[in-house]
Amino acid sequence: MSVSYFNTEKWPITYFTANGENHMKDEYFEDFKREYLSLLVKCKKNNEQIVLICNINSSNNFEMSNIMKFAKFNKEIHAFNKAYVKCVAILCTDKSFKNILNLYFTFAKPASPYKLCRSNLKVDKYLKEKWGITFESIYFDGFNEVNYNKSDYIEDDNDEDIGIDYIPEEEYINGLNLEEIKV
Repeated sequence: MSVSYFNTEKWPITYFTANGENHMKDEYFEDFKREYLSLLVKCKKNNEQIVLICNINSSNNFEMSNIMKFAKFNKEIHAFNKAYVKCVAILCTDKSFKNILNLYFTFAKPASPYKLCRSNLKVDKYLKEKWGITFESIYFDGFNEVNYNKSDYIEDDNDEDIGIDYIPEEEYINGLNLEEIKV
C-alpha cells in the first residue's frame, strides 16, 4: 500500500499530512522518507526552496519511537533542510503539542524557521507577514482524509500563536551529498 504524504499542487508551497492514519509504522516511514528526499532533490535540481505546511491535526500518533525516528532522519538531512526548506508552518490545534515539539527539538535542531499555528488563518498570516507569501492554506483541506470544520479558518479569540517563530543559528554544513543519503 503506497501512501502519499505531500501535496505539491501549489509548488513551491508543499503540504504534509499523515492523512489521519497511523502511517508512521516502519514500512510507511520509509515511503515518507523517499517521498520527502525526492522533494529535496527537486529543489536542488531547480535551485529553489519549498515552503512546508505540516498539518499534524490528523495524526494522534506522538509516540516516543516515532518522535525519535523523525528526529534521527532530520538530523541526517539537516544541511539539506537548511538549504532547501525556506520555512515551516506547523498546523496543530492541540495546545499540548508545543511540549512535544520542544522535546523533538532537543533531539533534532531546526534547520529552517518555523511557526506553530492553531488555525489556517494563522498559517496564512505567518506566511504573509514573515515571508511575503500570500496563500490560503485552507486550499489543502481536501487533501486530508479527516475533514475539519471550515471554522478552522476563522481567527480564534486568542490572537497569540502557540510556539515561536524560530530562526536557526548559522552553523557549519557538512559535505554530504543529498543523493547519497540511504533510505
